[in-house]
Amino acid sequence: MKDAIATETDLPDPDKADLLEQVQNLAVAKQTEEPAQKEGLVRKAKKMFAATVSTLPDTAKLVEACSKLLPLILKALGFPV
Repeated sequence: MKDAIATETDLPDPDKADLLEQVQNLAVAKQTEEPAQKEGLVRKAKKMFAATVSTLPDTAKLVEACSKLLPLILKALGFPV
């Protein structure tokens, strides 16, 4: 997912940085034992991805990557898709 974010031409650099931060937060959430903290990290990342991806054209590679990978990541973390 990091590569899809970094190479997305339709995404401004500040938005790329925000999404890359959220990818890192998902990695932290995977290691977090505290349920409330884990839920907060995942909820924020999910919202950020949804808001950002909704502004991109459907042909953007990131839209395709997120539609495939984000549900898998959320499921692996034990959250509903």
